[in-house]
Amino acid sequence: MIGIKHYCLALAFVMPGLALAHAHLETSVPAVNSTVPAMPAEIVLQFSEATRLTALSVEKEGGKDRQDIKAPNETVALQRIAAPKLQPEVCLLTWRGLSDDSHLVKGTIRFTVAGS
Repeated sequence: MIGIKHYCLALAFVMPGLALAHAHLETSVPAVNSTVPAMPAEIVLQFSEATRLTALSVEKEGGKDRQDIKAPNETVALQRIAAPKLQPEVCLLTWRGLSDDSHLVKGTIRFTVAGS
């Protein structure tokens, strides 16, 4: 009986760590909620572990003028993607990927292109 209690207690401490072990976005260019003078030449997504992007798009806030972006066909932690040219506006970059441990990860990055 004592063995089972110890096993359950150990499992309770290990399971939350496993749940948090999936890939997540660490940094990006453009950064979340940033303002950039012009759209950078490339979008950079730094993940906590190797991830293969399966979908990538950018649109004006409010769901207008969506542009799909070709996602690279490689599984790496640092993703670099050629960026589309954007007019000054508030934009949403939406991404979806498959982490190296086969878990679906997704997110949206809001940023503003200020223009000159």
